[in-house]
Amino acid sequence: MTQVPGLGFVDDAWPVVPCRRVLERKRRGCQIDEPIVTAFRDGQVTLRNNRRVEGFTEADKSIGYQGVEPGDLVVHSMDGFAGAIGVSDSRGRMSPVVHIYRTPHGDERFVAYILRTVAASGLVTSLAKGIRERSTSFDPGTLADLTIPFPPLDVQRRIADFLDDQVRLMDGIVGCRQEQARLLAMRYESFLLDQLGFPSMEQPQETGIQYGNTSLAAGIASVSAPSAWKRVRFKSVVHRSSKVRGSSDIPLLSLASAGFLRPRSDDQQPPAEESLPRYLVVEPDDLVINPMWLAGGGLAVSSSFGAVSPDYRVFQVGPLAEPRFLHHLLRCRPYRDQYLLYTRANTTFDRRVAQVDIDSLPLSLPPLTTQRQIAEECDLEDGRCRSTTARMEAQNSLLQERKRSLITAAVTGEFDVSSASARAADVALSGAGGAL
Repeated sequence: MTQVPGLGFVDDAWPVVPCRRVLERKRRGCQIDEPIVTAFRDGQVTLRNNRRVEGFTEADKSIGYQGVEPGDLVVHSMDGFAGAIGVSDSRGRMSPVVHIYRTPHGDERFVAYILRTVAASGLVTSLAKGIRERSTSFDPGTLADLTIPFPPLDVQRRIADFLDDQVRLMDGIVGCRQEQARLLAMRYESFLLDQLGFPSMEQPQETGIQYGNTSLAAGIASVSAPSAWKRVRFKSVVHRSSKVRGSSDIPLLSLASAGFLRPRSDDQQPPAEESLPRYLVVEPDDLVINPMWLAGGGLAVSSSFGAVSPDYRVFQVGPLAEPRFLHHLLRCRPYRDQYLLYTRANTTFDRRVAQVDIDSLPLSLPPLTTQRQIAEECDLEDGRCRSTTARMEAQNSLLQERKRSLITAAVTGEFDVSSASARAADVALSGAGGAL
């Protein structure tokens, strides 16, 4: 067996050659009105509008853009380390940050599978020419020096066909799991709205309801609740706590956007020593808010004792409200929409919700016994949804790992794909966690 960097051991019968001997770089011109093709990190190279159009930096004049054709092998210089390597399925124009190839005596799909495997191994990152993040510079010169196995063309095609089928199968299962998780989240949101007294929130609502400086989402939610429920302001049911950690040895907690407080992990950036005395003490049943990430879920009722960042807000819940009821109420969609209305932009400080806006949030509260019943039902449903979602995520992670192992085994000749199709399919499906 021959050892190849980034791949491990390769079948001795296969030649191992530098990429410069098998790749032919293409430099095509393009028209300014041609559609943009993008190399995504999952290996797909397709028209940008087939996937998404937001989140990209647009060039004013498309200087240096180049033409790409279906079947071209595309390597992204900056994102190649993360898997932005693949075969284009579209004609169009691409940024000068990518380099484009054909393999005159090989199969572009086979080479793409190899290069993505090499990138996943960390080899491309180790070849970085700079010290900044995203400066791996997987440029043509670096690629040219990379050695890869290059079996006969018929073997390459057989492997590429086999992997295309298996990857399509496994990606389809992953996609189904992701859709199941999305539908589960939608069902839980609907359940939550119904429990909290907002069944009509699924229907179009007027948007002119005013509550002082609060309107739209939270105002609509408040009047959608049963008329017998008590209407109050947030500030009337909580008391802000300013108790600080000081020199006490109180464990540090971090607020997860999923809605719970957890021990601050060692892999997080440690807080500055001088800030530790100012950390806010949190007791069980205290409501903790991260005003810079409210729209993203930065709110939870604590189940433990500890201390949180002084940038957070800590509130003790008064006798009018059940803490867990407030937890679910303030995390439901109408209130998340309201937090978003309070933000000015998506930068750290512009997305901060001011305390005066938090104080003025309108709440509709049923009697305490009803609040506790609703909170228990919401807790149970939330636990069921989280458990099911965690299982699906674990199944997807296992399937993705099996896909990576299958690709590596195929492109290194660990098994002969011509006699392994049925076995590989069984192995792939065994990572799906059972029938859909």
